[in-house]
Amino acid sequence: MKNLKSKTFSCKYRGFTFVELIVASIIGVFITVVAVGVLKAVSTGAEMVNDGIDKSSGIKYVSGMIAADLWNVYRGRNFADTKFIGTMQPGSEGQSSSLTFYTVGSIKARSEQPEGDIYEVEYYLNSSEEKTSLMRRLWPNPDKENRPGGILTAIADDVDSFFVRYYDGQQWQTQWDEMKSDFPELVEVIIASGASSGEKPLAKSFFVNFASSSGSETDAFETENETDNETKNEPVAGVADVNK
Repeated sequence: MKNLKSKTFSCKYRGFTFVELIVASIIGVFITVVAVGVLKAVSTGAEMVNDGIDKSSGIKYVSGMIAADLWNVYRGRNFADTKFIGTMQPGSEGQSSSLTFYTVGSIKARSEQPEGDIYEVEYYLNSSEEKTSLMRRLWPNPDKENRPGGILTAIADDVDSFFVRYYDGQQWQTQWDEMKSDFPELVEVIIASGASSGEKPLAKSFFVNFASSSGSETDAFETENETDNETKNEPVAGVADVNK
């Protein structure tokens, strides 16, 4: 009887067998791999969300900058003293817009140098092998007799589309040449990012109404979308149609 109790005691408290250790190790490795995979998926998802937020914020930022310059477009007593030119230019992803005009600014572009309050500003896409950037050229004290100059800045990278349309009161146009004798009644600006990388495109569009207040002020109408939109209805003169 004594021997039986001794055997029972030793069996009850014996250590793990080799097979049990192998199984435990495999289970531990499996749990570790799953945990690492979950953490990686969460990290990747967070990076994708942050990247989307950054792109969306960037598009909003440059849209606000362009809108502010358009709201402050310079209107002289004589249109010949102003400048407002919109053209189309070829690019790696197709044609895009180039927009140049005079704007009134209160913040100096170059400190410690004399500047007036009228600036020439130009927006266009610049494509390279690595990326496509939305450029802004700001020229203090512009002079039509001199070659255009100023400070050139890349205000946004990975912009796939910069498209501007001009409404003359009857129809939309994709260009507004220097032979025009007045400003367009409406300007529509569309900026999009993400299409070339295979991601769901982010796009922001806004209208600036030059006709609503005879030049003393301008009105703006904004729309924000995940994909590019196509205008379904043409607006009547002086009214921005934001139905997409």
